[in-house]
Amino acid sequence: MAIDLSTQGTVLLALTASLNSLRPPQCEIGSGLCKSPSKLQFAVLYGGLALGCIGLGGGRFTLGTMGAKSANQFNKQKDQGIFIDWYLFAFYVSSVKIIKMVVVALQI
Repeated sequence: MAIDLSTQGTVLLALTASLNSLRPPQCEIGSGLCKSPSKLQFAVLYGGLALGCIGLGGGRFTLGTMGAKSANQFNKQKDQGIFIDWYLFAFYVSSVKIIKMVVVALQI
């Protein structure tokens, strides 16, 4: 469930980066008159951020049990701890990379 919410949030953020209709019009450099984003643009942006945050927050507590279930194949307690540590590390690193990609895409 948490991963689904996080994925939906990431998809919404990617859509705001890729679809012109979900981005506010660009301001001309030096112009003080810029158009404000529409309510739909705000809703999609904040909805994507909210879903991503809720998904990642909920995923943090459920990932330990998923990793522990996968670690049952190991016999040694030391190996289980290392597996879970790398499992969580890989999840969070991939989350940061995806969010960074969305931010870079928004700045292009």
